[in-house]
Amino acid sequence: MDAEFRPYASRMIATVILRKDVVYTNISPSPGTVRLNKAFSFRLFSGGQIAFLPILNGMPRPDRVLEAHADLAEMAELTDNERYILLEHAALGCLSLICVCDGLALPLVLKPRRILHGLVPCCQIVYCRSHADLVRCAGVVGRFLLRRGQLLCLVDAMGPVPGLSGRYFPNKGIKYFKGPKSPSPGDLTFTEMVLFGS
Repeated sequence: MDAEFRPYASRMIATVILRKDVVYTNISPSPGTVRLNKAFSFRLFSGGQIAFLPILNGMPRPDRVLEAHADLAEMAELTDNERYILLEHAALGCLSLICVCDGLALPLVLKPRRILHGLVPCCQIVYCRSHADLVRCAGVVGRFLLRRGQLLCLVDAMGPVPGLSGRYFPNKGIKYFKGPKSPSPGDLTFTEMVLFGS
C-alpha cells in the first residue's frame, strides 16, 4: 500500500468487519498487521506450522486415495459443502482427494507449492476435517504423493500433533480470525493462498 494511503487502512478495516455473523481471516499478516489484528480483536487460529512426511505414517492395507471428480461414487459419502470444496479447488489447481480409511471417506485438499526460496517442493494442507482425520489418512496420502515426487507436507497448527511424523515450527505462517467460529487449522479454503498462489 502506498504510504500516503496507509492512514486509511484501519478505517477501511473497521468498516468492513462490522458484521458479527461473518468469519474474517488474515492468513499472511505482516508485522504491522499483527498489531492491527490485535487492536480489532482478531485471535490466533494457527500459531505455527507442522512440516511432516506423511510417507512415514502407517497405512492399513485396504486404505486408498482417489482423486475427486463429480462422477466418483465416493463423493456421495461427503456433505454438499465438502463436494463443492473438492470440485472448486480441483478447478483452481489443487489436489482434491478422497481418502478411504477403514471404510470412511475423508475429504482432503492439498496445494502444491515450494518453500525455502523455491527450492523445496511440498504440499500445503488446504482442507481436512480435523487433525485427527489427517493423521488417520496420512500414510496412504504419503504413498500417493510419493508417486508424484512429493515427500513433504505442511499443516497449520497451534502445537505438535501426535501421530504426524514431523516437526512443529512455532510462529511460522501464523493466522488470525475474527468472528463467531474459529476456522479449523486445516482449513484454508478459498483464501489468497489458493486463489492467488501466495
